Amino acid sequence: MYASVASYTLQGIHGRQVTVEVDVSNGLQNFHLVGLPSASVRESKDRVRAAIQNSGFTFPLGRITINLAPADLRKEGPALDLPICIGILIASGQITADKSKCCAFLGEIALDGSLLPIKGALGLIRTSAEQGHKQVFISAANPVFRDLVPDIEVVRVLSLQHCVAVLHGRAQSVKLGAAELPICGPEYPSIDQVKGQWQAKRAIVIAAAGGHHLLRLGYIAMINQNQARSRLHTISNIGV
Repeated sequence: MYASVASYTLQGIHGRQVTVEVDVSNGLQNFHLVGLPSASVRESKDRVRAAIQNSGFTFPLGRITINLAPADLRKEGPALDLPICIGILIASGQITADKSKCCAFLGEIALDGSLLPIKGALGLIRTSAEQGHKQVFISAANPVFRDLVPDIEVVRVLSLQHCVAVLHGRAQSVKLGAAELPICGPEYPSIDQVKGQWQAKRAIVIAAAGGHHLLRLGYIAMINQNQARSRLHTISNIGV
């Protein structure tokens, strides 16, 4: 049987859509993963097998072929663990695919079936919303993104078993606790308000995304009401 599940992978700081295609057929037992996966993605085969069995499901016997499309895009990170598990369960007939067609799945899975947080989740969720998905399933251990991406429902789940139960309406997703609610700090000017200077803004965004230090050297020309000009030499070291 065949199944197709939507997911995303990081490319820089942006998300790229990945279609996880799963085919389960008769033959000698084999688990084959194609589609230019990185080492962390190739290792998902062992995590997925143990997680499915330890979550109370049956790992199908026979030949399992998983294609990560598009084939020319390198897939990085463990966020594809959950969609691979969901695809195998759909292809083997253990769950239905009706509710998963408009959803995306993101999450690293542990051997006991619990879901672990992933890096770059905000960029992946934003891309999922832009691609028209109504829901995205993600680990409850990830930070809260409800206010940052209002166009999509972020479904927070604890494990593979919990994800399947929520998908079929047998359980509720993890709600926000009082301690998890985002704290609103002071409002600062946005980088979008800076006119021009696209090279400097790009450098700042890259430094912030990668957690790098940034050293700025230069001067700013300031004009007051009397058209008097003064130069301000600034040297700042920003650590993110």
